[in-house]
Amino acid sequence: MNILFFQQKNLVIYPYIDLKHLRTLDIYAYGYNIIDIDSTALQDLKSLIEYEVDQGYSQSPNFYYIYNIDTKGIKEIMEIERSDKVRCVINTNAREIPKEILEAADSKFIFYNKKQNHFLNLNGEAKDLGFERDLISGSNDIDILADSLQRIKSLGTRIFKHLNETGKLTDISSILGKYKPEYWPKILKYTSLFYDLVIPEIPLNESRDSQTTSSKSTSRKDFSEEYDVIVGKKSISKEFINLLCNYRNEQVNQQNLDLSEIYEPKKFYNYLRNHHWKSGIPEDKFLFKWVDILKSKKTPVLGYEMDLREVFEQLHLPTTAIDYFLSEDEESQDDDLDVKNPLPIEALTLPKSVISKPKDIGSEENEGRMEKRINEIIDQVNEYLDAIMRAIDKLPDIEHH
Repeated sequence: MNILFFQQKNLVIYPYIDLKHLRTLDIYAYGYNIIDIDSTALQDLKSLIEYEVDQGYSQSPNFYYIYNIDTKGIKEIMEIERSDKVRCVINTNAREIPKEILEAADSKFIFYNKKQNHFLNLNGEAKDLGFERDLISGSNDIDILADSLQRIKSLGTRIFKHLNETGKLTDISSILGKYKPEYWPKILKYTSLFYDLVIPEIPLNESRDSQTTSSKSTSRKDFSEEYDVIVGKKSISKEFINLLCNYRNEQVNQQNLDLSEIYEPKKFYNYLRNHHWKSGIPEDKFLFKWVDILKSKKTPVLGYEMDLREVFEQLHLPTTAIDYFLSEDEESQDDDLDVKNPLPIEALTLPKSVISKPKDIGSEENEGRMEKRINEIIDQVNEYLDAIMRAIDKLPDIEHH
């Protein structure tokens, strides 16, 4: 299971084993298109496999059972240019594997002596088999074990699609929450190997057990409500989350984080509030940057300033950043607003050329001119009203009697 499924390696078994027993390994090749190849029936097996590999990526790549092959044929398969893309189980009638073949074998080909029940070149790669033992002990028969591996493959597909859509892993516990956190890296590694996908390295100390994680979480305060208040404001939440991720990469030692704290912004926010931000979100390292990013957007989201002030008020955050950055906008708007010279009222009247001749009022030409002018007047009225409202907003200290 570890070699074929989780590590996605190839297995060379010797001496002879019949095909029926060989095919019991099918459950570890879930997601592949299985092909049986009797090497004695083919002239150039290497070229055939090379051609299939060169066809490119497929969601159901080929998995080969190759049998009745000699050691020379094994060496040729290992020499395929893209042998790292080959997935197979090979059975040879040879009673010994020549030393030069073992020396030439890369880590993708593992040799197994069936008679001696011994791996020739495993090199201790499968020391941590706790997950595999749990899967086997929890399965009463081969069908249940197959279902368990199929479920892991389905989770891998979800992770693959999620990364393709978002470019990052978020809310990882909602995908892998059924399994112990110390098993998550193995599932993620399987996913990266099967889909040829780069997944960020996970600095998870596997010596932690779930009880330690649980006791650690119960000793912390929960700041999830704060996080929900912020991300509940769609006009400002995206920039907050992106800045939070940047802060994690630049300011925090990720060796101190749990896997979920790395990939789930809410849990990372809770980590910060319990460790780095005990006194609140820092102004200089975060709040000023957040407000500046929002202000500098080419097309600010409508209402973001109001949402920002509301969040700051609810969380009792200092408004220095808002007052500093957004006051600049208000000053610049003064130059554009001239309330001493409002639009002339004459501009809101229809021209005499339109209304002076009632007999022409129904003509298509005149109707078109009227409709165009009316639309222009509506736009001018709206601009005039906006100017008045901005002027009123600038006079907060004036009392009206």
